[in-house]
Amino acid sequence: MIGLSDVVSYIAVGARIDRNTLKRVHAAVQRLGNARPAPAIQSRGELLAGPRAEVLAQIDREIVSLDRWQTRAALEFPAGPQRIRGLAGSGKTVILAHKAAILHASQPQARIALTYHVRTLYDTFRELVTRFYLEQQPVKVRPRDPDWTKLQILPCWGGREPGIYAEVARHVGVSPLTVIEANNRFGKPQAFAGACEEVLGAMGREEPPPLFDVVLIDEAQDLPRAFFEMVYRVTAPPKRVVWAYDDLQNLTSNETVSPAILFGADAVGQPRVPQLLREEGMADSDVVLPVCYRNTSWALTVAHSLGLGVYRRGGVSTRAPRLVQFYVDPEIWDEIGYIVEAGQLLPGCPVTLVRDPERSPTYFSRLLTPADAVQCHRFDDVEAEAAWVAEQIEGNLAHDGLVARQILIVSADPYFRIETAIPFIKALQQRNIEAHEARGNAVHGPDGAVSIAIVNRAKGNEAPMVYVVQSEHAATERNVLKRRNAMFTAITRSRAWIRITGSGDGMRIIEQEVAEVVSSDYRLRLTVPTKAELERMERQHRRDRMQRQRGVRKD
Repeated sequence: MIGLSDVVSYIAVGARIDRNTLKRVHAAVQRLGNARPAPAIQSRGELLAGPRAEVLAQIDREIVSLDRWQTRAALEFPAGPQRIRGLAGSGKTVILAHKAAILHASQPQARIALTYHVRTLYDTFRELVTRFYLEQQPVKVRPRDPDWTKLQILPCWGGREPGIYAEVARHVGVSPLTVIEANNRFGKPQAFAGACEEVLGAMGREEPPPLFDVVLIDEAQDLPRAFFEMVYRVTAPPKRVVWAYDDLQNLTSNETVSPAILFGADAVGQPRVPQLLREEGMADSDVVLPVCYRNTSWALTVAHSLGLGVYRRGGVSTRAPRLVQFYVDPEIWDEIGYIVEAGQLLPGCPVTLVRDPERSPTYFSRLLTPADAVQCHRFDDVEAEAAWVAEQIEGNLAHDGLVARQILIVSADPYFRIETAIPFIKALQQRNIEAHEARGNAVHGPDGAVSIAIVNRAKGNEAPMVYVVQSEHAATERNVLKRRNAMFTAITRSRAWIRITGSGDGMRIIEQEVAEVVSSDYRLRLTVPTKAELERMERQHRRDRMQRQRGVRKD
């Protein structure tokens, strides 16, 4: 038996493959195909019994293999930059972990960096890379862990702690800034971009000595352009920088930044990476993962409806536009998995959009029902909401066969502070259930503790059962774009079941919007906005951004 690292090394030297070797290659590739990790369902070896646990076990059996797109993405290493795109839940994080493990096994002396934006991803990456690395080793060889001095898993920032930005800054003689220092110097919205630009300025026109041989970047959509140019310039030729881009994770960025802009220009003003090559018979430099394995089609439709404001009635002000934002380019709708069922995607035209069945795994429709997969509940006050959530979680643990690590509470309030979660913490404690605030590298607390996260710290993490609480905040018109994006991100943390809860009049608005999605049989029915309507939306969002930059919080 050979490992995938042997396959990579063997092919790299251009050796001819005879029939016997080809059989061994097939076996190695099959091992990759069966290497998708169980996503924390059978957590820490617990013996699960209950109706929801049984459904999750069946889902696990369905997803043990990578699909053909994921397998290609994991195995192919072009001689240069590579972009991997797809919706949240399409397998990008797993692919990056695979690539890091394969490269480290085949090139143990290479300096490999695997980086991410949300600090809570560290444990996930370390666990995945270790597992995949062990699977690359021949069966007769005594297993050994990765050499973490060569394969480094680092956050993108760092500051006084290790991180990509901090390491590069020191490498070129710049004292790295902490987050607080960068906020004070450049302002919070531009803090990280400013810090990276400062490092680029110190580099000047001359290329610095290489610091890494390969850099793999997750959550690229959340990072500033200057970060990519900085990383590119300290990566050794042939500049293997691989970045996973979450297509429209937060709904705001409708366009993928071109590599010509992302990696900047050389000393004579020419783009360092003019374009990504997609040639027949060659390793693909621009990989698209079309299938979303994390979210049910029902949850995705509800998330897009609320995030875009498809069934929004304008909240308190009847003059407010229904839509919050919209994807003007029809190709974007195709990329995120929708097809036009009726009408046209033209300004001023009515259109009905529905999820493409080919873009979702079939096991969801076999194992789940829409009524159980997505639920929305309104309460008179937050105490009643918290009591219901705690009661449901108690049932999840006692009767459904779930464990605490499979349950996540996410606040839809983008301005969430842990103090506002006190009613939920108390309600859980009254039922002898411990709560844990997801922060830093600590996604999960001790065994038996249910994690509570703000949206920014929930990104990159997921759970089979997700409770999106305080959803009334998404109905507020002020800073509506930020709030609707937060709602979208919170809902898409769910791997199977989503519970949307909130209180007060604001929640009545959200409840009505969800009801319209359900009554439309999970379709998006709307009129495509005109250019004037799009401009009006943008003016409002620009006013909101300016107020936030001036430090005005608008609840």
